[in-house]
Amino acid sequence: MIAFATAAFAQTAIAAWGDYDTTFGFLGAALDDIANHRPTAVAVQPDGKILVTGYRTLSTGRRRFFLRRYLSNGQVDTSFGSNGSAVSNALLNLNADYAGYRVLVQANGRIVVSGIGNGNPTIWRFFSSGSADTSIGNGGMRSLSAYGGNTPPVTTYANILYVGVAVDSTTPSIVLKFNSGGSQDMSFGTNGELITDAARSFSLGVDPTTGNLLVSGRRRSDPNDYGIERFLPTGALDPSFTHYGATYTGWTGSLPSQFVRLANGQFALNQRWINVAQGGGGLLGADLVRLSSSGNYTSRTTYEPTVFLNFLDYGCPDIIAQQGDGRLILKGTNSDEIFRFSTSFASVQTMSCANYEGFDNLTQAVLQSDDKMIAAGTYNGHIAIIRTLP
Repeated sequence: MIAFATAAFAQTAIAAWGDYDTTFGFLGAALDDIANHRPTAVAVQPDGKILVTGYRTLSTGRRRFFLRRYLSNGQVDTSFGSNGSAVSNALLNLNADYAGYRVLVQANGRIVVSGIGNGNPTIWRFFSSGSADTSIGNGGMRSLSAYGGNTPPVTTYANILYVGVAVDSTTPSIVLKFNSGGSQDMSFGTNGELITDAARSFSLGVDPTTGNLLVSGRRRSDPNDYGIERFLPTGALDPSFTHYGATYTGWTGSLPSQFVRLANGQFALNQRWINVAQGGGGLLGADLVRLSSSGNYTSRTTYEPTVFLNFLDYGCPDIIAQQGDGRLILKGTNSDEIFRFSTSFASVQTMSCANYEGFDNLTQAVLQSDDKMIAAGTYNGHIAIIRTLP
């Protein structure tokens, strides 16, 4: 392992939310000796093992996909694939780039990564051993070359895989369904495609009690509306749900909205906005929006004060997740704070990310089952994983 400065891991006298978990790695961070790898996403398996995907850079400047697995203490899991890295048998265009940007674990233990390959949205799937699942695509890699070139959002339910593909801001986004065996379900939606009303940037989720599919984003047919669409498992629009039940007003643009289904069945959306001023300046802000379990707008709270476009030298990992005690964690538009709302959303705490200075390119964070937060990034050019206290 690589030595690094301990000053970055200074702890307060009493451990608090966001402090490093000193039982993990070295005082809260684990470094991987492997170089030239850029993490982009992280996931935690049910057994506590940590998955990190992204891309490595060749001497030619080309990018190549990677997926590595770590033990729950941050050490490389050398039993996974080849010395900790998943093994893909896919044929590649040597003059193209391949990179993973999202990773999830299916109930049967298979690991799905979505990203970009050869300029097309692409998914990879592996067995829990790290070997390629050749039942899907070419050598475990499936190119969605018929669609746009954005990283596809993915979600899973009962070993069914849903993959979202977005073309542009004026063309409907599409969701595809893949059966547990890897084949595309052509009975889903219309000829295998669920046509949504979401704009280019959107998120996917599944209601675990019904299997209904959830799609969030700004409404393509009316950009002033944002929220969630709900579809039945067949791909038909759920008529009992209020679709895109919130209204976006007063600003000239917005960033993608992420959502989380709360334990009580309601929804919380992290809606970010930007008001671009003349001369290229602008103001940033973020709203926490609550929807009822049926999609109706309930409330909006501007939780991050309006700030000028001014990003600091250190950044926070991106996150929206609900803790086991019901509190909601999310990141705003500015780069130096994470927010935690009470169950009722009536009060909020803030956590400075100054402690993370020294780490670059922090990924979107996830919560372990014990609510400790995991994120990955780089430190002196090497993969770094951090774990913080709940």
